[in-house]
Amino acid sequence: MQACRPFTRESEALIEVDLIRASFISQTPCGVMHDLIRKNFPIPGCFPGPMTTFPYSVRRKQSRSVLVSTKALSLVIKTRIPARKYMSFSKMRFLSASTVSAAGLLLFLLFFSPKPTAAQEFNCTVSLNYSTLTGSDFGFLEDLEVRMEEYVNDRSWTEDGFREDERIECTVEVIVLEALSLTSFDARLVVATRRPIYNTMQHSTVVRFSDESWQFRYAQGQPLVFNLEQYDPLTSVIDFYVYMMLGYDYDTFGELGGTPHFETARRIAERAQSASGQGWSELASTEPGRGNLITQMLDPRMRPLRKAYFDYHFAGLDRFLVDPDAARNAILQVLSDLDVLYEDVSRQHALDLFFLAKYNELAAVFEGWQESNQAYDYLTLLDPSHTSVYEALLE
Repeated sequence: MQACRPFTRESEALIEVDLIRASFISQTPCGVMHDLIRKNFPIPGCFPGPMTTFPYSVRRKQSRSVLVSTKALSLVIKTRIPARKYMSFSKMRFLSASTVSAAGLLLFLLFFSPKPTAAQEFNCTVSLNYSTLTGSDFGFLEDLEVRMEEYVNDRSWTEDGFREDERIECTVEVIVLEALSLTSFDARLVVATRRPIYNTMQHSTVVRFSDESWQFRYAQGQPLVFNLEQYDPLTSVIDFYVYMMLGYDYDTFGELGGTPHFETARRIAERAQSASGQGWSELASTEPGRGNLITQMLDPRMRPLRKAYFDYHFAGLDRFLVDPDAARNAILQVLSDLDVLYEDVSRQHALDLFFLAKYNELAAVFEGWQESNQAYDYLTLLDPSHTSVYEALLE
């Protein structure tokens, strides 16, 4: 692709257009939009020089910027595209004056298209099992199941706008193990989230948490109150995993895109640790636990893992139907990058979570491929606990 010399800031005139307001664009697949821009904004008369990349927002739904500039008119059309869905645009290109009419048509369509209705972020199913409890009537815990589902689904956790079909699908399973009193319980919590695979009806599990040490208090009719400034054994754990799910989800749509949500999760963990909350310790950095997990995810050494979530989904799964070999090569490169990370950090719970969510999918992706032996070598080294699943790659 022909590179373009960066424009000078002294000559630019910015016109900002919110693509979220354009229904035809917000519902158009990323690849189609990329082709549309390329066809309507070719780059004739482009000056040789380094390609300039414009920094974009890393938040999932906060718009990233795309610059399209007309050299003859020194005009820059600055558009905004939701980072979660449209990640193809990152280059600034100089255009001839002949493309201005196409730009005007696009601007007209953008300005006069309706804005999608904002919605909450999650479509989460909560299940609560208290069948192991005996004695007193604990039927009121069914009310907690309903309240938890409403708490997650009905709240706006970010400032970003979500359409109904964009809500993050997740499951929360609470297995009550013991009643410490009539209102105090020891439970296991399993949280999982998934995201759609582009241009398919399929989904991919992003992450699956299993929290074995959750103690909380709940009385019949008790409301769940959202307050990040105060530690509560019940809602603080829910809040923590909500922001962890947001962080992981945003990371799959933009490189390090989940950082703001991971930072919020860390603040929740720090407040819980200050209150001596159970299950938040960081004493053993390689052990699973809320405090350890968020520390690992924000550790600069673990950035290759977070980048892997983006590359795996965006360059791999999302492009699998269009070019399976390129997608497999992209995922193989992800494994290579994780191999380098493994040599640096050895076993880390955050790294294990990647393979816990992906091992079956990885085996299916590489099965029957000419490079499956190389994938097998990486997978059995990085994820030895699922070696029996990866054996299919040698057949």
